Amino acid sequence: MRNIDSSASSDLQPGRLVELFGKQVMLKNYICSPDGIHYRPKPENIRLQLSILLTRYCNAHCPFCIAAPTVDRTVLDLKKLREILVKLRDEECVRGISITGGEPFTDLERLDRTISMIFEIFGTGIEVTLDTNGIRIAELAEIHDLRYVDAVHISRH
Repeated sequence: MRNIDSSASSDLQPGRLVELFGKQVMLKNYICSPDGIHYRPKPENIRLQLSILLTRYCNAHCPFCIAAPTVDRTVLDLKKLREILVKLRDEECVRGISITGGEPFTDLERLDRTISMIFEIFGTGIEVTLDTNGIRIAELAEIHDLRYVDAVHISRH
């Protein structure tokens, strides 16, 4: 976390503890500013950008990536994910969801089911983005609720 110049940002604290699922979680409590000095406090009702890692595995093996050496093909349990998403919806604390990995396209069916689940639980008003290495981008059209996905980010650096 970046150090905050308290003289330029008054008494702004670098974080705030909130309770989420019965645990205290530290959230960034400020909004960065264009000058990098004068930070603004976030509103009290902080809403989170949730990242869902469908898998740790990636088929590209880019040497710069954290997932490059991963051969672990463990995938996210969709039943548990549903439970968590429902609780987060009920808490009204999520503003958007990014689906990432590893590489989410290594399991197209799971990706499709996850995207449909998100819109089923939150409705189509939530911002949803998809991060991919682009290797299987031609299969993007197979995602049933693609029309509600706000952006697809392709990263191969």
